[in-house]
Parts: sequence; structure tokens; C-alpha cells
Amino acid sequence: MMVSPNGAVSGIVRDFLELVSQQFGCTFELLVVPRARAFVMLASGEIDIVPSVNRTELRDQTGKFVDVYDKRPMLIALKGPQASSVPDLLRGTTSIGVVRGYDYGQAYTALLDARS
Repeated sequence: MMVSPNGAVSGIVRDFLELVSQQFGCTFELLVVPRARAFVMLASGEIDIVPSVNRTELRDQTGKFVDVYDKRPMLIALKGPQASSVPDLLRGTTSIGVVRGYDYGQAYTALLDARS
């Protein structure tokens, strides 16, 4: 999802929601808020959907996860030892850059905890 300086939303999320609107006759109001606030709003009932999220135990307590496509996080290494698994990452000295505040699930969080 991309948001232009004037607040216009574009990208696959908008395209997908427009397709759903056309096929089922429902409408969506797109609100642009920080991701953390979106989850608070979902938990309080202020909004109904947070698109493009990964399933976590905490999020399962708030709502239902609908898997609309299959993706998995990838790792691109520019230098350092080859790592083809989580144990390889834990044994190595490779630096890992992560997006703060983004939760890819329990295994991802455990990896970050082990590396910090």
C-alpha cells in the first residue's frame, strides 16, 4: 500500500478491496493510520479490517485472520556467512536489519530475542 503526499491510497491493497467491492457490492473507507494504531482501533471496534498483516497469537485474540495469499519473509544477504536456516543465523555473526514494530509471528520474534 502506498500513500501519496495528498493522502491518496494506491497499490495492491486498494486494488484488492476495489475488486471485492465490485464483486460483492460492499464499500470500504480507507483510513491511513500508523500500523500500531490500526491494531488498537481494530481491538476497540473502531475499524473492521487491517489488511496485509501476518498472523500472530496476539492478533488472533482480537480478530479473525483471513489468508488471501501465500507469502513468506525472505532474507537477502549481501555479505557474511551463508545461512539457509534459523539455526544458521543464530550460530553466525551476520547482522540482521529488521523493521521495528512489525511482527512476522512467534518464530520471528523468538529469532529477534535470541539475537539481541
